[in-house]
Amino acid sequence: MAAVCRNVKGLVAIITGGASGLGLATAERLVEKGASAVLLDLPSSDGEVQAKKLGKSCAFAPADVTSEKDVQAALALAKEKFGRVDIAVNCAGIAVAIRTYNLKKNQAHTLEDFQRVLNVRPWRFSRGRNKRCLVVGAPKALRG
Repeated sequence: MAAVCRNVKGLVAIITGGASGLGLATAERLVEKGASAVLLDLPSSDGEVQAKKLGKSCAFAPADVTSEKDVQAALALAKEKFGRVDIAVNCAGIAVAIRTYNLKKNQAHTLEDFQRVLNVRPWRFSRGRNKRCLVVGAPKALRG
């Protein structure tokens, strides 16, 4: 990351799926390099505990990324605590443990299941309003 990325010291990141896995590893690395991070994850996640472990440079925003209202509240929290958002990273994602097509049952998995996966993990790339914020795969409320 250090070889490819510019200096992140002093920047503020909001990270979907930030309470575990790739999202948490991203938050840990950003905080280690001097950035502040807001972990955006489900209220049932371990986000509060993880944010406390990362210290004063981190906050937890309980939210479902498929809810624009929740994401707007997470952005408001980030701006209230750190003053702005410079970086958005989307690590939220789910998968369904169902075969796309089950030959034995002669049945495809439902469009509803597939759509739920897409709603949580949208793949979009854009620049935020202020052109300083690179938004990768972010929900509508984060894209600016």
